[in-house]
Amino acid sequence: LDAPESHELVQLVWKNRGTVADLDELLSSSEAKKLRNSYPMLSPGLLQVHIRELLQQVKLFPISGSPKLEGYPQFVVDKKKQRIGYLDPVSGVPQYNTFYGYVTAFTYLHCVESQQLELEKVKGEIVLR
Repeated sequence: LDAPESHELVQLVWKNRGTVADLDELLSSSEAKKLRNSYPMLSPGLLQVHIRELLQQVKLFPISGSPKLEGYPQFVVDKKKQRIGYLDPVSGVPQYNTFYGYVTAFTYLHCVESQQLELEKVKGEIVLR
């Protein structure tokens, strides 16, 4: 869902990653309510699935320090084109069309926070999928 409400919900999870946020708290947030109002066909069950995934995958990104991305290929940042890619484990060539769910969305936010990318240029990558 490439919509401002979707982006806001992902950012809410990111900004609160150091606190204990739970499913019910996020489902009742103003961001989730705006998303449901904008997309009335979005079932509560489907939204719960996405929020659970967000909560699980944000744990890989501590508030300070490097992401804990064991099991995922190393990411690289293309500052010129404002994108991230993952190194192919065989060729070592960055693949810019590879996506690992919310890990990729949070990697974008990590790179924004560390001033490697600009939020306005990568917002489309930080949404519910």
